[in-house]
Amino acid sequence: MGRRMGRVGPRLLGAEGHMLPAVMKGLMLMLAAAVADGACPTFTSPFFNKIDSLTGINGHFISASMSWKRISERTAQFEIWSTWRRKYGWPCPTDSGFQGEDGWPVIGEKLSVVGLSRAADASKDVTIKFYTGDVLMSLKGDGASYDVEFLITSYSVEEDWVMGVTYVTHTYQQPFGSFTPFYPSSYLADPAMGMMQPVHTYPWTAYFAGCCRQWYREGTSPEFYVETKVDLSNHLSSARIVSLPFLSNADENPRPISMCALPVGGKMAQVELTGSTLYWPSDDNRPATFTWTVTGTLDFSVVGPADKNCVVIHVPASSAANGTANYLTVECKMGTSTVQGTYPLLMHDKSKFVPSNRNLFGCSESAACGLNVTLGKFLLPYKFYWHEVGDSNKLEGRYIVASGMTSGALVATGQEGMNFTTSLSMVDNADLPAGSRLISASLAGMFVTGLDVQYLTNEANSDPLAKLPISSVQRDYFSSTALPAGWQVVPDSNFNGANGGAIVQLLVQREKPMGDGSQDLDYSKFAAITDIQLATASQVAYWTSIGYSKLDKNLLDQSQSGEIYIMYKRGSGPPVVDVSATPSSGYVNVTASSQGPGGKVGRVNLYVKFYNESILQRYLLWKPCDRVESSTVLCFSSFYSKASNAYHIEQGPQQCVKLDVVRSKPPVVSTMAAEPYHAMMGKLAEIEFHVQRQDLPLTLTEDFPSMELAAYLTRPGETLEQAKANSTGVLPGLRWVGGDKTTSQLSRINQVEGGFHGFLQWTPSPAQGGWQGFVCLTACIAPSPCSPADAPASDFCSEHCVQVVVDKCIWYLNEEDSFEEIAKKFRTDWLLVRRTLVAACVALTELSLSLYSLYPPPPLPPPPPVLLSLPQLWHLNPMTANSAFPAMQRLHDAVTATTNIGRLYKPRWDDTVRGGRGGEERRGANRKFQG
Repeated sequence: MGRRMGRVGPRLLGAEGHMLPAVMKGLMLMLAAAVADGACPTFTSPFFNKIDSLTGINGHFISASMSWKRISERTAQFEIWSTWRRKYGWPCPTDSGFQGEDGWPVIGEKLSVVGLSRAADASKDVTIKFYTGDVLMSLKGDGASYDVEFLITSYSVEEDWVMGVTYVTHTYQQPFGSFTPFYPSSYLADPAMGMMQPVHTYPWTAYFAGCCRQWYREGTSPEFYVETKVDLSNHLSSARIVSLPFLSNADENPRPISMCALPVGGKMAQVELTGSTLYWPSDDNRPATFTWTVTGTLDFSVVGPADKNCVVIHVPASSAANGTANYLTVECKMGTSTVQGTYPLLMHDKSKFVPSNRNLFGCSESAACGLNVTLGKFLLPYKFYWHEVGDSNKLEGRYIVASGMTSGALVATGQEGMNFTTSLSMVDNADLPAGSRLISASLAGMFVTGLDVQYLTNEANSDPLAKLPISSVQRDYFSSTALPAGWQVVPDSNFNGANGGAIVQLLVQREKPMGDGSQDLDYSKFAAITDIQLATASQVAYWTSIGYSKLDKNLLDQSQSGEIYIMYKRGSGPPVVDVSATPSSGYVNVTASSQGPGGKVGRVNLYVKFYNESILQRYLLWKPCDRVESSTVLCFSSFYSKASNAYHIEQGPQQCVKLDVVRSKPPVVSTMAAEPYHAMMGKLAEIEFHVQRQDLPLTLTEDFPSMELAAYLTRPGETLEQAKANSTGVLPGLRWVGGDKTTSQLSRINQVEGGFHGFLQWTPSPAQGGWQGFVCLTACIAPSPCSPADAPASDFCSEHCVQVVVDKCIWYLNEEDSFEEIAKKFRTDWLLVRRTLVAACVALTELSLSLYSLYPPPPLPPPPPVLLSLPQLWHLNPMTANSAFPAMQRLHDAVTATTNIGRLYKPRWDDTVRGGRGGEERRGANRKFQG
């Protein structure tokens, strides 16, 4: 089987003799044979030095950062990430040489760090100690030093750099460097109680330093220095700075630089155990806050708050010529533990990127960026994506992923300009959180997202007398068939044309999100195919093992010439824009051949076109289903994929994003009414409520929360919790409706993501006068399948209660109410009338029932419901005619007289009680309203 070839590189034989992808040039698989007899390089290749401050000397240090974690009471493990010039006079194993195809170090090899004073003469001792100009790690005040050896994790041949990690474990004489006593005003020494004198503790200082920087400015030292401070009594670990190992900027338009830091020991390490004091517990276990500072060869400064995990560094405008190299040293202090990182800033006179057309994962360039992701919910792809426009040259994304516990090396969306793995299965989505991946997708439908094969028939292969084999999978063939929506036929793709058998048609699909993409949350179906291979039956297992999928349709079906299948993947590399069956300019040939049982040979050629990525765009798909106890930081930048050396590296802005996976949060319910809310008998009480989902990230299409409603009567002195225990929670007539006020379905709040609203409705009856208590709404979201099995209900449901009081003795007069109807509601047959709003009053010895109307005759607006004090008093019998109000039927039409509440009026029973019921009986019935 053949294999498309990219740039010039090794053709490596894999399983069963087929060619491995030469992407791959990058993978290098330890080809020691590339160096004759394992010889070591005998010279350091020249390197262009713009500054030329050290004539004849090429510095090799590029960047470094340090951190540490506590192993035991007095033991710390230090971590150093460093980047160096690759083609340098490194100590070389004479028996094997370096393993790279070009004779220089590659991934998996270890390099002993030596300074320039050692490199010129390999016969000298290369052990690093306190030699002037040598590279060393020294523990101030402890008298120890260590050789530094780093394990290579990534490198670039063209750019001539190598990156790796070093671990050094050291045991101190004591947990801290020194201490001094202090005397708190409230402290009283008591030797009999064993109380010790309080002391302040001061940390050890560990530092990594030496010579020489690869680039530096005139008038500055070529030496580098980074340090960390260690107090093992106060901290479980330091922070770890997360940044790409080199940075670049344009003089004409300097842009901010984003960086983050995380506790090496995870979230539990972000605490000061002792507060840097001993024998004084009042400041123990306090949160450890972050503080950032930055220094360098330019007037760098921190933008915005400097006490967060992530910061933005301002780069001032510079008049330096193209080719100037600057350095910045970033210091992050967490509590009393300090770490530093030092990085080159390669300046260019003009940016090749378009700043007006970029999206940096939805973050602002001038503000620190952080995002919470709820278990079981997608990051919103239409917001969280990378988009960078350059010139016509090819771009690639390079990034570093770190959590509190681990930090990855520099990796990329592909292995064009750099190498970061020796395993083909690790090329895509390297170091990303579990379950996440970077994909290419096109809103315009530019990329190939699916492949399929149709089998057709004609007279030649459908003749009953034709001696053709039955399909091995007994497929049905058709003379013609309609294409599925969104699919296209690849012309001339009948690979069986020369051999007979089924007529083959290769189909491609270019699926895209709807509109602006905001209606889709799962972009996996829009993910572009990023590589296509051809495999015989015996090769399928290999391609499957490194992440490819099989299109399970033999391209040589029914031809007796063997089996060839399409293998494809949706990775993080450049997307496929077209597939052809005929040669075309700009297309890469993929070929394979196979042989049938009778010796008949079949061959398939495909031609694949890849997007040139002058616009770099990636979506991060992530639906976390496992709780991550520490934050994750992703630092990403766009690079031109080919640079002649590291000095000519040109990149866009570095954006760092802090991602936290969180448990679900319940929705928040709020009511739009002052408390206590006063309701009125006979009047529809209507309280608007809002429900806001909190399970981030949110969209305009979130599922509707479910709602439950309860009411609890409270007695004098009783709390809500006591009322819940003593009440059924049922209140007749109480209900909730949506925003349309008719259906039991919440309504969405326009343009509010995850926002809903509705109304509480209740018309208190005469029996509910004087009711007071709480009406409680409970809103719930459905648990995700990713939610922990022991997740409490509070992760999904929340309750909000509003205090409600039904006013006594006040009946709201509706337009359709009549005297007779109102009287029946209150089991009485007489009423007192008052003017306009004050409609009637039931006289009950020491209790009055006032009837309010909000429907006065037009055009007067409805006045507020207040009791009026006016001179005249009337009493009426609604069951009999009355000369003052003949033919009175509806209170709303009849109430025009005035009344004076004054003292409660008690009319004569024989004037008000209808026949058949005695006064004593009436008096007993009226007492039901008292209290």
